[in-house]
Amino acid sequence: MERYITALSYHVPSETVHIFLDITIYVFLYITASEEAQILPVESLSAKQQNMLAVMDSLNMCMLENDWEYTPEDPAFLWTALFYTIGNYPNIRDNESTGAIKIDSYEGIMTVYYKLIQEYATGITETYEELPALPADCCVMQNADTEYYDFPMGDRGISYGKIASWTVNADGTNTVVTELRAADDESLIGAYEYTLVDNSYADGMADPMFAYTVRSATKLQAD
Repeated sequence: MERYITALSYHVPSETVHIFLDITIYVFLYITASEEAQILPVESLSAKQQNMLAVMDSLNMCMLENDWEYTPEDPAFLWTALFYTIGNYPNIRDNESTGAIKIDSYEGIMTVYYKLIQEYATGITETYEELPALPADCCVMQNADTEYYDFPMGDRGISYGKIASWTVNADGTNTVVTELRAADDESLIGAYEYTLVDNSYADGMADPMFAYTVRSATKLQAD
């Protein structure tokens, strides 16, 4: 049986139409599949992806312990998030050997170079532009040498952070669930869903700590 496409006034055999439709469906399915989200196995995340645990784990602690939402435009929030992140993860790179961080265990103080603080901030928020002035009641203090800041050293307690899932979305963003758990019994303390995007500041760095940055963070309700 033959079919005629009258709009074009061409005589097209049915088998040609079938082949054309098969190819069209295949191409459509291929494009659709390529646009779907990709769930990554957390046990095989790249080093760049794993480095973001430092930011998300510390933000989890910052928001849960202070009962805050993710508001990086607030100087108090940003400096407190920096306190948690640098305090928990001072050596994502070997920052001590380069002099970017100086640790005085006796005084309980970490003295941190401002450019390193800026690099941490670029991982904490997509909207970072410059370090804001220190709030009056901030635990961080500017060193006598104005290029350094003093961070009090603390103890995170018996907890740990864990990336529970990582999904690469069709639009290039990443949806990541990160949990804070008790180290003694593995119980869940809290969890947040993060939207991560490429860190534009990392493009000009030879060895960036954070290839991604946080766009948003939403607290997940316990089941």
